[in-house]
Amino acid sequence: MRHLAAGQTVERRTLLYANHARSSPVKQVYHLLIWDIVIKIHAAHLADTMTNHEELKKIFSEASNVVRDTWQQQGKPPVLEATPDELIDTVDQFFIIHQKIGNSPNPNISLNRDNISLIGEQTINCLADLAYWAEELSLPDEAALLEEIALSVTHWVIRQKGEIRSLEAVGNLLANKANQTTDTALLTALFHVIKDVIRHTAEELKNDQDKSDPNRPWRMLNLNFAIVATRTLDRALMEQAFDSLGHYLPEDCPEFFEEGLKQSQKPSYGTDMQDIMTTYFRKWTVLH
Repeated sequence: MRHLAAGQTVERRTLLYANHARSSPVKQVYHLLIWDIVIKIHAAHLADTMTNHEELKKIFSEASNVVRDTWQQQGKPPVLEATPDELIDTVDQFFIIHQKIGNSPNPNISLNRDNISLIGEQTINCLADLAYWAEELSLPDEAALLEEIALSVTHWVIRQKGEIRSLEAVGNLLANKANQTTDTALLTALFHVIKDVIRHTAEELKNDQDKSDPNRPWRMLNLNFAIVATRTLDRALMEQAFDSLGHYLPEDCPEFFEEGLKQSQKPSYGTDMQDIMTTYFRKWTVLH
């Protein structure tokens, strides 16, 4: 994936799943249900409005059953090490845990942070793999639903005070979602989602010791955070994201803000955008 600059469309780190149109009215309702909940969580900070267990399990069961039935009917050879049956069985185990614990920490059930993080990592990765199977089976609607369920699991990990370890899968999902919208409310919700993911990313990934891969998930997540903030045109959000970028990826800031300043000269951006880009450009290119 090439380097991203402020004002550009967010790109996904890997092309595991293609963008697609939503064709089924029923599945459109499911997409809207999950994403409307995300907006409510981050616009109003009402995390308890997350999809309840029954709704989430129903969406998963219907989507995953289509994937499994299509795979069995087509007799498609394995495209991943795990088959749809195996992936579905693993995610079903998550729903057993989810039903017992709920969305918020349960004082009556003892699961430490490492256990929560491991459960989240395995479930998110399985959902991402199952979505990949769906794409291979020409089931884009099911793939998108499974990706969005993975986002709900990410919220669950955060609510349970775990850490995000499956950063590539989560980063791909968020970048894909950003690519699909120009709506300010959705972009603002995405900003807060990404902010939460950054805050709860595993420390090992945050340390970013090996910088040899420019497409590493941690770098892409932080660059995309700044880009999504830019697309909201909200100065306060941009300042938060730009300061975060400076904290985690200072080596990327000179090029990022140089390109951002160029983009801000476009007629579609106002003087406020030019002003903030000029401020950060001077901070990172003139003084460094």
